[in-house]
Amino acid sequence: MAVIVVADDDTDMAEFVSYSFEVAGHTVHTALDGATALELARSHRPDVVVLDHTMPGLTGVQVAEALRDDPATAGVAVIMVSGHPPDLAQGLVDRLVTKPMGPRELVKVIRDVLASRTPRDPEGRT
Repeated sequence: MAVIVVADDDTDMAEFVSYSFEVAGHTVHTALDGATALELARSHRPDVVVLDHTMPGLTGVQVAEALRDDPATAGVAVIMVSGHPPDLAQGLVDRLVTKPMGPRELVKVIRDVLASRTPRDPEGRT
């Protein structure tokens, strides 16, 4: 299964999303702010990063930009989950998901995004 980083400053939402992925068999690392999400993505080399847009410190868009700018994380799938997805996210993320959403929808989005991507080699290149 996949390694996933989930970032949302709403603790209940972060736990809900993380639990949904864990039940589906994925390994999940959770962050409550953008800087921690970026740190987790760099240290755990996830298959997918799921970002809320509005977070303290770095926004989801800023995290997505940093991931795309770093050759070590540029190939990571990025999904943004937001009540109002920003236009700036277009082109930075693989998928935008509008809140509210159910756990089945989230798991399906992860499955679809992973299935549509070329597997990365150990060096992180696609």
